[in-house]
Amino acid sequence: MVDSGRGTVLAAFGAPLVYGIVHGDRSWLVGALGATVFVLLVFAQQIRSAHMRDSIKKLQRLNDGKILLSASDDGLTFESSTGSMLMRWNDLKEVRLNRDYWLLLRAPNDFSTLPLANIAEGLQADLLSRFRAAGVRVRSS
Repeated sequence: MVDSGRGTVLAAFGAPLVYGIVHGDRSWLVGALGATVFVLLVFAQQIRSAHMRDSIKKLQRLNDGKILLSASDDGLTFESSTGSMLMRWNDLKEVRLNRDYWLLLRAPNDFSTLPLANIAEGLQADLLSRFRAAGVRVRSS
């Protein structure tokens, strides 16, 4: 998953790299561009993995390890032994769908991770329809 800002940076380095390789350029510049693109991709993946690990650790720190998720006309409610939170539908800007979890984005650097392991497919479909009805952008990763 690469957002538009990072995608622009990746394209700025990746396009000259591809051009150089296609045209047979084997100079140090092409090597440097290749190394830069590789480092950017690894860095982006490490950030993504770190956020996922942090979210899983937070879930594991719960007293009983359970969160009750409910959907209403107002939004999503998360309840646990440590408290509750209502995430209103209109607060969400985007939902990024992954196979094992969804990222619920409220702002570029403000998001929640929703693991899908124990969420029934029917509830997942209901949530997706509510996201779309509220005008939330839904993207697959």
